[in-house]
Amino acid sequence: MKNLIIAFITFLIFFSPDLMARDVVFNVVVPSTTNQCLIVGNFIDWKIADAKKCSKIDQTHYRIILNDSTWNDSVTILNLKYVYLSQPCDWMYVERAINGMYIGERTYKEGVNDTVVKWSMGFYENLPSRVMTPKGTKHCYLYGNVNGRNIPIGDYELDLISVNSDSTVVFSAFFADNFVTCDRTLSYRFSSGPSLDYDQLIPSENFYNVNMSIVIDAWKAIYTADPQLPACKVKIYNNASDIIIEGTEINDVVTVYNVTGLKVRTFKSVGEPIVFAAREHEIYFVKTPDKSAKILVK
Repeated sequence: MKNLIIAFITFLIFFSPDLMARDVVFNVVVPSTTNQCLIVGNFIDWKIADAKKCSKIDQTHYRIILNDSTWNDSVTILNLKYVYLSQPCDWMYVERAINGMYIGERTYKEGVNDTVVKWSMGFYENLPSRVMTPKGTKHCYLYGNVNGRNIPIGDYELDLISVNSDSTVVFSAFFADNFVTCDRTLSYRFSSGPSLDYDQLIPSENFYNVNMSIVIDAWKAIYTADPQLPACKVKIYNNASDIIIEGTEINDVVTVYNVTGLKVRTFKSVGEPIVFAAREHEIYFVKTPDKSAKILVK
């Protein structure tokens, strides 16, 4: 009987759910300007280069599920410590308190959502939102370590916004939401066509993450294939804090981005005017199959 009791206790110790490998769920609410969210902690020896990327649920909610069998041997859910980042590989992107002070390490509380009230720095804060190009430009392509491309290709062709009165042409410069790199220095450039034959000539140097508006003065050559220019039937404007999109066709996809290039909302047209309730004092880019527009909501 004694041996049976010992065996039963041993079974409970080794097969208790608390001691078996388990999934640990992290839910976090982040500022609306967030473009990505990562987590780092003692479960990976605070190695910031190994920070785990959270999955985006919507504009302000991220989630990640980690299995504790992958953690360092000494770390359990009872002594787990961690913080969130807005970009990997540099502590300058760590979360902060509302007054800008470092918040310290978090302690895991099962079933409780975390909240990031402020980032030290948002990764996309200094990236350009528009590119001014020379007269006659019909296309504009982005490439560099910002999107992992050594040459310009069609997947990274920018959207035409407008043609100015002096015939210079403006394109949007949206950057991928899922961009993650440990390279702290962004480097990118532009081309008027899908090859280096159409690369930027002036300026000849690469651009870095310091400009909100970029000007290309000259190309090596201008790619002459005709793009689909915005159609006049679509109207995009704001009425107070609402953005109105009129003239779309049934099943047209309409996408709204914020100034950092983050996708805010997607609509599927039913042929009626689309109304998007925007935030005051924000800049938005609206893209339809026929037209793109930049809207400042006052």
